[in-house]
Amino acid sequence: MKHICIIITIIGISLTSCRQKYNDHLYSAVMSYKYLPIPITNQKDSCFYMCDALEFYREFNMYIMEYETFCITLYNHIKTNTYIQLTDSLYKELNTMSIHEVPEINSVYQYEGIKGILNRYTKAASPGYAAFKNELSWEERDFIMYLLFQEGIYTEFSDEDGDAFIRLNSK
Repeated sequence: MKHICIIITIIGISLTSCRQKYNDHLYSAVMSYKYLPIPITNQKDSCFYMCDALEFYREFNMYIMEYETFCITLYNHIKTNTYIQLTDSLYKELNTMSIHEVPEINSVYQYEGIKGILNRYTKAASPGYAAFKNELSWEERDFIMYLLFQEGIYTEFSDEDGDAFIRLNSK
């Protein structure tokens, strides 16, 4: 009886520690469809492709693995900044839509930080949320989303109108 209690305790501790491993904001962001910079490579070149986990799963996983397993794998790649190996053709397709530095925005970030980015390129949407200003290009939005991600601030897209919004309290 004593041995059974010890074994049950060890199993409980193991399960709790495994759960805690994923109990962070990044894991939550991966599982809740936030836009993330996904590290991809074809061994010759590498870049970050901005999308949410479900979009990446549907477009490029071809249902090889279950969605939750895919998300955990994606989380581990992003957390450790380990690039996902792609074929040359798939990499070429995604690289055309990858994140590129925008010098003007990067300059604002270097001198004013993330608050400068939010003040200059977003507008208040509702309490706790901001939206991108309409005049921004997708390239500019992607780079800003990348910078926000670096600061632990995540971006989502509205189901109602397709506009991007920034959850300011995502940290």
